[in-house]
Amino acid sequence: MHSFIELSKIFEDRFNTRHFPEHTATLYNPAQYILQLGGKRIRPVCVLMGNELFGEIIEDA
Repeated sequence: MHSFIELSKIFEDRFNTRHFPEHTATLYNPAQYILQLGGKRIRPVCVLMGNELFGEIIEDA
């Protein structure tokens, strides 16, 4: 089982490679701004930890 810090790094790496469509930038720019503020990291990492309790983490999950 991964530690919280390891899962946080896995999440952060995946989170930073997200791509929003360019043709609807006015729709996604506010969302991207909010997501870049931080503080939205603990719940996803806890979900990954819960997922590990029942099996392997799926890359596309």
